[in-house]
Amino acid sequence: RRSGIEVAHSAQWSAQWQTHLAVSTLDARFADAFTSSSGAVVAEGNRIPGTMDRQLFAEVLWKPAAWPGFNAAVEAVHMGSMVVDDLNTDRTDATTVFNLRLAWERGIGPWRLKARLRVDNLADTAYVGSIIANEGNRRFFEPAPGRQWGLGISATYRF
Repeated sequence: RRSGIEVAHSAQWSAQWQTHLAVSTLDARFADAFTSSSGAVVAEGNRIPGTMDRQLFAEVLWKPAAWPGFNAAVEAVHMGSMVVDDLNTDRTDATTVFNLRLAWERGIGPWRLKARLRVDNLADTAYVGSIIANEGNRRFFEPAPGRQWGLGISATYRF
């Protein structure tokens, strides 16, 4: 059985400032006891592996009036814990990472120029990025990448 709630809100505080927030919670549990393929008895009410109990995304976006076409954003991403197997013998730790995004866009005649820079996991936090649920050798945890950089540049011409 699964029950949860998801809420999102965006606000334009001024011409220069915006915020975005999304929060979700999920309680995903087995409704009945059962015997797993390994012969272990999984109790009624155990959490379903691979389902995160809560998630949060928050962003503050700045569009400075002095620099038309430029914007910068800081993001916070919180990931709750997950159990890794039907027996609920282990779980991931909850973690929060921060990201940075810079973007610039400008039109020059028929040309549209865009540049983007993104840094994910600013603090280079080590955390579990995903799991392999019920992995037979108990190697459930897969690490998330460390700090990542992304750069994008584009130019389009309108005929």
